[in-house]
Amino acid sequence: MYYMEERERSNGLIPVITAVIIYGCLLTLLNLGFTLIYEAHKAPNFGQTALMGFGMLLILVFSRGLGLSPYLGLPMSALLGGALSYLLYRCSIRPLVSRSSSPLSLAIAMLSHQIILIGVLGVISWWLWESSHGFLLHPAVSRRVWDTGITYLQSVFYEYRFILGGEDVEVLGLRLILLMSLLIAFGSTLLVELMLRHGDFGVALRAASENPELAMVVGLNPYRVQGLIWMLAGCLSAIAGALYPLWFCSYPTLTPLRMMNSLLAAGLLSGFGPPLSALASSFIVSVLELLIPGLLFYPLGVEWIGEYRPLIPILIIAVVLLLRSRGAPGWGVSPHSVEGDL
Repeated sequence: MYYMEERERSNGLIPVITAVIIYGCLLTLLNLGFTLIYEAHKAPNFGQTALMGFGMLLILVFSRGLGLSPYLGLPMSALLGGALSYLLYRCSIRPLVSRSSSPLSLAIAMLSHQIILIGVLGVISWWLWESSHGFLLHPAVSRRVWDTGITYLQSVFYEYRFILGGEDVEVLGLRLILLMSLLIAFGSTLLVELMLRHGDFGVALRAASENPELAMVVGLNPYRVQGLIWMLAGCLSAIAGALYPLWFCSYPTLTPLRMMNSLLAAGLLSGFGPPLSALASSFIVSVLELLIPGLLFYPLGVEWIGEYRPLIPILIIAVVLLLRSRGAPGWGVSPHSVEGDL
């Protein structure tokens, strides 16, 4: 999963620990946007991770296609993610909000975003692979057999993958992706914390989400506030996607789907609370999801443990919903639990 050449050059658990830190930082970016949209609509955005794929493909074109540093593509990735996210809000979410649709209706609409965007990513991935003659992307063929009860149907799926670890550089003996991930994750957390807790934007967001009609009476445009929230969430998701290939093997259509379970686990664990709780819960999920299998793999040689890694965030989701639906003690500040909203 993590950059194989780095694993070969390093000893012990250093690559695993590095992967845990990077994964926790990227999950933090996703979780911040996830929490902001939940705070605005009281509905989980199931399409939050789909914008990662666009960041992945854009950084691929910048680095491998144009021969530029992948970090030069981060601002463009943020702009693309913010624009796409605002477009989704403007075309589907705002009409539903204006009709006072329930949180369940909004959640279903956001789930449709995921389905549509994954399909678009598949088309773009195929076009990049075809136009570059396999230079940019490598196809991974998977065959699935469907038993209809009468006959067997076989389908062939193409998942395009790539990794940009070789495009990265080292600074002070450390991979630059590690330093950039930490800087962007902690900087974004601090920025969102200042916006929500120590500025007028947090007051406007709470007013727009709790009582939009009253907010409009006092001169506040709730749709503008929600639009800014969606733009910020899209920027964070696209940046996470742009940084992901610099350490992990990336599948533009499959990685966003896999990340959704981890994001739900981190969001539920934080109780959709303040940004600092999103940061803490993201690193907790990263440790449980990557470090524990890594510890079992390296000293004990349990190679099959990686196959069960996707079950870890699902177990976290189940435990949190059963024991504490508002998240860890003292983290969740939302007046509504997930069960109450949906």
